[in-house]
Amino acid sequence: MKIPVKTKKMRLVRCILILGLIILIISMAGCSSKRNAVKLSSITLTPTSPVDLTVSYAIQFEASGKYSDGSTEDISSEVIWSNSDATVATVENGKDGGTTTGLKTGRTDITASSEGVTSRTVNLLVTALTSIKVIPNPPVNLAVGSTEQFTAIGNNWDNSTTDISSQVIWASNNTAVATINSAGLVTGVMAGNTNITAALYGFASPVIILTVVAPQPSRNHTNSR
Repeated sequence: MKIPVKTKKMRLVRCILILGLIILIISMAGCSSKRNAVKLSSITLTPTSPVDLTVSYAIQFEASGKYSDGSTEDISSEVIWSNSDATVATVENGKDGGTTTGLKTGRTDITASSEGVTSRTVNLLVTALTSIKVIPNPPVNLAVGSTEQFTAIGNNWDNSTTDISSQVIWASNNTAVATINSAGLVTGVMAGNTNITAALYGFASPVIILTVVAPQPSRNHTNSR
């Protein structure tokens, strides 16, 4: 009995499909086995410590997993994010994993863990500060040997202001011309120009240009007779 040519073709196509399916299943099983053999060895968070964040603002942390075969992968949505003080900031898990929002001024520690592996801690500082302004306004002139008190004003997220003169890091970029102490008191040393700045929590004030001038020599007047 002869088998129709059409039937032979159908059987051939069926055999090819079955063979392809078998190859696919074997390939998938191999990949799955290989994946199961690869273990998570470490988790790295970015950004790294220390991190500054303003109240009501958000920052995105990312978790990168390194595996035993040397490969790396973004696992931000897979890890369990932890926060040591949920009153200071919140950190999301799931598809928005790593999104952290500042709630109030304070410090908290952020970590991520998966498969028994935990990342290094990232220290997060949440502040209300948004910018710093220094008084007096430029230009500022000062005589050699004289002093001038500078004041640092912190502008906060809620539009309030705070005197932060004793908290900021004061700096003079030319201490040969003028020095400034931790309280913001500037002393003129010699004639010239220097830049005065105040910084805190990653915020820096605009540069204040200070000009120190030499004292004018006194003139002695004598009367001739």
